[in-house]
Amino acid sequence: MIQLSDLIDLIALNEQAYVLANGGVVKLPDGFGRYTSIVMTGDIPFVLRKDSMRTWGFVTEKQGCIYIVLRGTEDLPEWILDAIALPTMPYEGGLVHRDFLAGWQALFMPTINAVNAVNGNLSQLHAGKAIVTGHSLGAAMATLCAAQFGAPLIAVACPRVGDKAFAAKLSDALVVVNDGDIVPHLPAEIFGFCDHGTHLTVHGPSSLTDLKVAHALSSYRAGIEALIVTPLNLIEAGYA
Repeated sequence: MIQLSDLIDLIALNEQAYVLANGGVVKLPDGFGRYTSIVMTGDIPFVLRKDSMRTWGFVTEKQGCIYIVLRGTEDLPEWILDAIALPTMPYEGGLVHRDFLAGWQALFMPTINAVNAVNGNLSQLHAGKAIVTGHSLGAAMATLCAAQFGAPLIAVACPRVGDKAFAAKLSDALVVVNDGDIVPHLPAEIFGFCDHGTHLTVHGPSSLTDLKVAHALSSYRAGIEALIVTPLNLIEAGYA
């Protein structure tokens, strides 16, 4: 069951992924244990070429549950233009965006290493004892991660990643969408891309003249905090 406090904690984890990448002091929400960074060590794929930071997230644990957190970008960089591109690749029974897949493949082994360092039990990834989350481009890579491991996904500001067949594998996912954020509507459905999971729309800050506002994590946090959470709200969202 997803509660408001769970979503706020996940927003906080995503915020801390950016803090970690920028060399700041990481402060995880109460109850979370130690973390291990997800650091890319190999060649940088094309979709990540403009990002000089090698740290793309972390793995942590709370009450026996593994949390995989993948960061993205809080602005609207060139990867948004890349997201409009059409090339796809077969993956997990469907077709997915080639560049998003390349990004996840570059992070696969660093993620496995981080899980081993925190928990040492990879079987939890396939047993429902893990949650994968990410923001923006990180949400796209988190989607591919969750599909590969069969783990629950809670994605924030996530673009469309694949076609209908791929999306069918993620019917239990939760995708948080800020009204006014353009990213969750790309790539366009006309090109065969499809929404995945249940979309929970929040109404955080946005701007017609600055599209970065609606995409920012701070706007998503404000939108979630503004929700009037009742059992009916959660039932309608499919998470109670």
